[in-house]
Amino acid sequence: MGSKISIHDAGPGVSLEEDWISNLPDHLLHHILSFVPAQYAVRTSALSRRWRHVWIGLPTYAFSDADTRSTAGFADSVDKVLVARSHHVDALEISIRHPLHTSRANVWLRRAVERVRGSISIVFPSNDDRSSAAPIVLDLPCGGRAQALSLSFSVAGIGTLRVSPSPASAAVSSSSLTELELKLVRLDGSSFSDFVSSCCPHLKKLHVHTFGDMDYLKLSNDALEDLSLQFVTGGGLRQLQVSSRNLRRLSIANVFSSAVRPNEVHDGSKVASLRAPRLEYLSWPCSSTLHPSRVEFADSLATVRHLDVSLITHASVLHTYWFHNQLAVWLLQHCTGVRCLRVSLWNSAPAPTQVLSILDEAVLAEYDDLMVEVPMLSNVTDLTVTTLLDHHEYGASIAKLLSRCNYVEMLTIVRRENEYYACANATMCWCKSPLDWRRQKLQLQSLRQIYLRSFSTRLAAAGKRLAVADNRLCDSDFVPKERLNRHLLCIPGRTRLASHCE
Repeated sequence: MGSKISIHDAGPGVSLEEDWISNLPDHLLHHILSFVPAQYAVRTSALSRRWRHVWIGLPTYAFSDADTRSTAGFADSVDKVLVARSHHVDALEISIRHPLHTSRANVWLRRAVERVRGSISIVFPSNDDRSSAAPIVLDLPCGGRAQALSLSFSVAGIGTLRVSPSPASAAVSSSSLTELELKLVRLDGSSFSDFVSSCCPHLKKLHVHTFGDMDYLKLSNDALEDLSLQFVTGGGLRQLQVSSRNLRRLSIANVFSSAVRPNEVHDGSKVASLRAPRLEYLSWPCSSTLHPSRVEFADSLATVRHLDVSLITHASVLHTYWFHNQLAVWLLQHCTGVRCLRVSLWNSAPAPTQVLSILDEAVLAEYDDLMVEVPMLSNVTDLTVTTLLDHHEYGASIAKLLSRCNYVEMLTIVRRENEYYACANATMCWCKSPLDWRRQKLQLQSLRQIYLRSFSTRLAAAGKRLAVADNRLCDSDFVPKERLNRHLLCIPGRTRLASHCE
């Protein structure tokens, strides 16, 4: 440790070698050990009799084998923490990538659930050779003292979580979990539904990012307040049921399987049945391909204040079976109390190389303008529009959306990173419909702030940027800030324009 300090020419009664660090009180030693990796803190028990049990008093442990040379020493250190019975652990973090350690992950998880009274985080970073990664199966018992659990894999297809069946009496053995976060972990829908609904009476936050196909997920837990579900592309659910009287936040992304019919059906079957009478935040970014007849909300959506949806701007009439805005429009119509609206705009059009170089009236007639279906949104005061600047323009579509938001106070336009292409035809394209949209004046008297995020001074490929000038919203050449007049979109002079170049 280097804790012995030599004192030369010391007077009578003064020790020539005194271990000052070892003489510090335990709480200071714990503070010192908190700055070193947990596996090294545990090894201080070999220094002397004074240090034998100092590490046991640490409230938190963070293990990582990223720079560990001795695999045996790392595993022994984790085992010592999880076997010791003299104190409770407040927080445990384990980051493991070595095969010898990942093979013990299941043992460590089961012990940690019983020993740790606070939070548990087990992370499996990706190895350089992903093809050689062995499957990892973790077992989560129905019980334990831990209040928060996070299991995170960096690659899909490796981790599987099995949950124990619920006991006959939940009062005898129930989980203390209030937060559960799973990332890229395979689940069995039936057993996981039973675990959440019957074994977690205190669970408030559940975030699941999973993969593969799943027949159904039925979650019934009135303690649940924050639910986020996401599937890796290629997998998904065939049926989702959620019931919670206290659910405030619901996020659904890429949840449903491609086998689910997106269009209207007449047999009354539902792919989503949701009961959340106190819902305030609803994020459904993949809402543009599902028909509202397939979704059932048992309660009014007037309580929703924040809504996140996606809208398709245009689609070929031949593709409206798959691409439409019917559910998104239905949500906009029924979430009447929304103040904060987040909209992602995209299109289903082919790349420029697949489009005729000259677009005539007949070709334009093959595309439907889906933005005309958007209802009036008079309660929206905070609007964020995210666009994918691909091979078409979005100015006309943004103008249509703004015309529905007369009382917006804060407007943010975000450009998602993507390679930029020019339209197949510079003068005539469905993305510019109607062709006279640049002359449209929008009355936005309540507008206070405009943010342009991720816009460079010039878009490198096209030499353009989205600008607000001359009383219209347009795709134009770069407009210097001093030329932006104070009557932007016919708005008051106190409006603030901010451009964030990220």
